[in-house]
Amino acid sequence: DDCENAFSVGADAALLFETYDATTDGPAEFDCDYFDGVNDADIWYRYTAECDGDLTVSLCGSEFDTKLAVYSANCPTGPGETLACNNDACGEQSEVTLAVVEGNEYLIRIGGVDGAVGTGSLSVSCTPSAAVVNDDCEDALAVVDGMTEFDATGATTDGPAEPGCEYFSGTNDADIWYAYTAAC
Repeated sequence: DDCENAFSVGADAALLFETYDATTDGPAEFDCDYFDGVNDADIWYRYTAECDGDLTVSLCGSEFDTKLAVYSANCPTGPGETLACNNDACGEQSEVTLAVVEGNEYLIRIGGVDGAVGTGSLSVSCTPSAAVVNDDCEDALAVVDGMTEFDATGATTDGPAEPGCEYFSGTNDADIWYAYTAAC
């Protein structure tokens, strides 16, 4: 019932819950779309990300008008600390998808609209980011003269710091690698 006593839940979990006797202990969240600010009769779950990628938290199929908010690892101390929130993604039930980092903890807050309570189903799934083929130096892709499109989304940092380079902070974060053989 209280954020400090959040139950742990794993990815690819589907569990049933009820909010009949729950009280409201989280802050009002007026910055969420279709939220009137209050997430009534809320219950809390704690999730540790099992992947770098997209976390989907769904209350679709629940039997009452739900609200859903996700926070970082610490219980919120005031409004505006949500990472994602929703009301009515699937009918009158809620669902959110947000980027997460493997090993980080997230708090899931489930409540009802205008005091609504009932039974529901919580599903949590983590979809890993697409692997970056040339993420490490030893996996550099060959390139030739001309333009090469690239996408570093999901890349990690593999190379050394280069503090001597002008206008460089010292690291080349989220780097990807290419190997070029000079044609002339």
